[in-house]
Amino acid sequence: MQDDILYKDKLIEVSTDSILLKNFYFPIIGSKRIRFDRIKSVTAVAPSLFTGRWRIWGTGDFTTWFPLDFARPKRDLIFLLSFGKVFSVGFTAEDSVAVRKIFEETGHSLFERQQSLHVEHTLQSVDAWFRRPGTATSGGVQF
Repeated sequence: MQDDILYKDKLIEVSTDSILLKNFYFPIIGSKRIRFDRIKSVTAVAPSLFTGRWRIWGTGDFTTWFPLDFARPKRDLIFLLSFGKVFSVGFTAEDSVAVRKIFEETGHSLFERQQSLHVEHTLQSVDAWFRRPGTATSGGVQF
């Protein structure tokens, strides 16, 4: 099994036939192995408020589950695994370029999410608002 490993970090392990998501289950911090033949597609998305940037562990919309990653807000890419059902799994990697390259080279369907101009503009506006100095919430906390 060790010879089949294509990529490994503290968050995931990609082999020739599956991906191991570490720290998947809450609260027991167990790992989950997903075979590639169960995955319909892999989508790479830019991190934002709506794609899971601030989702450290678990789900916010009851359709996408994220394994534990305290550094997710700083990551440059989020991968979404679709199974052809409502439920999907999102994950990040320490080296997203290497993981993306593996998905492309092994023939797994990797999609870049193309957002409409309106949605993209909304995401940029929301992200810009959270980064704007001096912006206060109703509780008086400044970002």
